[in-house]
Amino acid sequence: MVRRRLNRKVAFLGSIVFIVLCLVFILVVFQFNRDPQEFIKDAEIAKQTARQTEDVQLKEQYYDIAKRKYLSAFSKVRTNPERLEILFKMVDLYLEVNDWPYVLECWEEILRINPDNTKAHYGRLRYFYILGQSGVASIWPQVHKYASDFLTIAQQENILNSNMTEWKIPLLDKDETVSQSLGAFLYLARGRAAFEQANMGAVTNIDELLSQSIEDFEKAKSLEAGNVEVYLNLAKAVIAQGESEALKGREDARNQAQEKALEYLNEGIENSSENPKAYVNLYNFKLILARESDPELIEDNMHTLEAEYSIIKEKFPSNAEILAAVSQFYSKYSQYSNYELSRQSLDKAIKAGLEALNLDQNKAIYAINVTDLLYRRYSVFNNEPDLDKAIAIATNALSYPDAQDKPGPRNNKRIRNKFLLNSFLANSYIEQIINPSSKVADSSKKDELLKNAESAVHEIEMILAAEDPYVIKWKGMLDLAKGNKSEAIVKLNNAYEQLKSVLPAQPPWPMDLEFAQLSYTLAKIFKNTDEIGKVNEYLINAHYSGIEEIKPQARLDYVETILKFNRFSDAMQNIDAYEQYHNPDKKSQSK
Repeated sequence: MVRRRLNRKVAFLGSIVFIVLCLVFILVVFQFNRDPQEFIKDAEIAKQTARQTEDVQLKEQYYDIAKRKYLSAFSKVRTNPERLEILFKMVDLYLEVNDWPYVLECWEEILRINPDNTKAHYGRLRYFYILGQSGVASIWPQVHKYASDFLTIAQQENILNSNMTEWKIPLLDKDETVSQSLGAFLYLARGRAAFEQANMGAVTNIDELLSQSIEDFEKAKSLEAGNVEVYLNLAKAVIAQGESEALKGREDARNQAQEKALEYLNEGIENSSENPKAYVNLYNFKLILARESDPELIEDNMHTLEAEYSIIKEKFPSNAEILAAVSQFYSKYSQYSNYELSRQSLDKAIKAGLEALNLDQNKAIYAINVTDLLYRRYSVFNNEPDLDKAIAIATNALSYPDAQDKPGPRNNKRIRNKFLLNSFLANSYIEQIINPSSKVADSSKKDELLKNAESAVHEIEMILAAEDPYVIKWKGMLDLAKGNKSEAIVKLNNAYEQLKSVLPAQPPWPMDLEFAQLSYTLAKIFKNTDEIGKVNEYLINAHYSGIEEIKPQARLDYVETILKFNRFSDAMQNIDAYEQYHNPDKKSQSK
């Protein structure tokens, strides 16, 4: 009896399994025989539902359903027109959810099916062009190829003069000035790619690439005379070409290139007189020329340029980009002025920078510039309230859209903004702990500063790899703030050696305040030790990296060091240089 009941149970279970398998088979057959349009319809319903729901988890689930349904539809269609239709629907979906790897895969598949598809060519090229603009230098050879491929098709189809409206992709082209003419954009992209490759110097045909870039920019200009980006790139390219010729012995090449660049930038204003960017391009270039002029003429040239900046500020009184340019001018002007004028110029730089930030409160670079200026005034002129204001601005800017880690071709720039803001905060907190003022004397305030510093350094660790010298530097600075001096020295010196190894063999070096502050910190750590040679090296490297912009007393620290080597003449020159731009003080007059 037991065996008979057991056999019945086994038979019953077997029947259930058979029925389930049959149902699965029927479902598979049903799905297999479904019309692809049914899958597309299901995908559209899921996508619409995802848009309407506020629940993040449900939203993701519905988008996943939409993706699967589109893929099911794609697997069933047999003709290329049907495949292309579904692929473009998938592109729209992946753009909606910021799934860029799949967007690129879809564009590549579209171009595999139809190598002449202009919309896919534009999307792919625009993505990589923005990636290059965002600082990913290795991408420019790819941009050059994609632009060349698209140009060939556009020339064959006679669409160079076509309006760009047909190709623009909102997520890629949002908040950016894009050429109105397709041809202008293509020549601009290829010319920029050629110039950037030549500028990196990692190629053998630099002169050929520079010539090609200028030729392409000229073609873009002929197709769209009002495109200010074209004139800016023409100016950069002729300057690079002039520099290349000058290095070969043509002494007049550099000056001729500068004159030609000014002609292009003035032409940009003539053809786009209501575009603030055209004026920013011209006056930023004039600022570079003024700073590179004869040292005895720099202050006079800057004074002349001040009047020109005042004119464009009056022409565009409420334009954030113009105000940011004015702020940058006064920031540089303050570096070449005596003590009183330097303070006045820095005040004007901060005022214009704050106005720019107030006009565009979603631009992290404006916040970064203002915090740097406020820190400089705090550090150089002992204006303590500026540090608290700068910390508040930087903390708030971390919530800006362009300081978020978010997929897309602009993410490299967003991550850099996030890194710069956290670096500023880490430095501000740690400096107050290492060099405390009366307001941070109590332990509770120090604990709060240390906690904030740890948070900022943690964010830096999340952005960069563990072995990155900047991560090592900030972990060392954190150890220093905690009183772990031995561990701090090891990490700080490790970071210092790594960063020093990539510098040019001889100065001048590009300004790098991160490296300057690191070098100066090490100099102060070893100041009263027998390592006088290392202290001398640290101070020299800090000087060439721009430490005096924020810590003018570093020059007097250097004087103290070289006096130990009996270099009296060198010491007097440095004291005179200090007193030229800063009020004589007890320390400078005691040397």
